[in-house]
Amino acid sequence: MMFLPPPPPALIQVMTPAESEWTLDAARSAAIEAVESASGSTKIVGLVVLPSQRASGWVACGHVNTGDAQAPHMDRFVAFVPGTIALVANEDPELVEEFWSAVGCDTPAE
Repeated sequence: MMFLPPPPPALIQVMTPAESEWTLDAARSAAIEAVESASGSTKIVGLVVLPSQRASGWVACGHVNTGDAQAPHMDRFVAFVPGTIALVANEDPELVEEFWSAVGCDTPAE
């Protein structure tokens, strides 16, 4: 059994997504900004934003282009809102894979 490290303190809040000021649209925008900042790319494909099951807030998943025009390459990412933290697989593939499954990115949005 594998245990994930606890989320950073910035992710811990007492409000649920429905109670907080973070609407789905605001969470989507913040996640996109975090992924673009972390990857240096604006090419995001398959963005899914879900209420987080492990912490208050939202989690976003998808793929981002981490290659160049001659050799495009799509990597998985996971982003957490609030906290605006994005993890891209080209930086730490094992950690992204752990979070990808743990936060429900393999499960389609309802």
